[in-house]
Amino acid sequence: QLIWVCPNNVTARSAYINITRDLDKMGISVSVELYLTGERKEANSSVNDFGSDIIVTNIDNFIKPSVSNSYGARALMIYNSDVIFDEVHEYTSMECALNAAFTGIMDKRHNRLNVTTLLLTATPTTFKFLKIKGKEINSLPNKEEHYPAIHSDKYVINFHDIPPLEEMSG
Repeated sequence: QLIWVCPNNVTARSAYINITRDLDKMGISVSVELYLTGERKEANSSVNDFGSDIIVTNIDNFIKPSVSNSYGARALMIYNSDVIFDEVHEYTSMECALNAAFTGIMDKRHNRLNVTTLLLTATPTTFKFLKIKGKEINSLPNKEEHYPAIHSDKYVINFHDIPPLEEMSG
């Protein structure tokens, strides 16, 4: 299982659309769901919430099990699943509590667990967990290059004059 974490709802919705489109183009049958504001918003299959192969969500929903007992059933998931943090440079502007929880989770994932964590960003970042206890996170393909896109289509970006209320909460 893979959790794709975005800094906010708008980025998560765009990532969901692009992931499902790219998987369709490659002919890969993988269940994907968009989980925002505490509920499943979209899915390309009928599996139970948080049962998809790829779960696209925002940082608030990802961190919630580590700071709230009401989401305890998912607490192990954030440590046992492979995770992609998208647009990771935006995490530096998170509120202090979110940033502290995120940094704590990254420390555990990076130094104590045997799971994969991928940080995606086109903007350099200076997070302190990039090197903890001498263990560095690898940059792929390297710090100066990008992988080519699997297609030449334009990505879908939604613009709103006034954002929908659900988009403003994350």
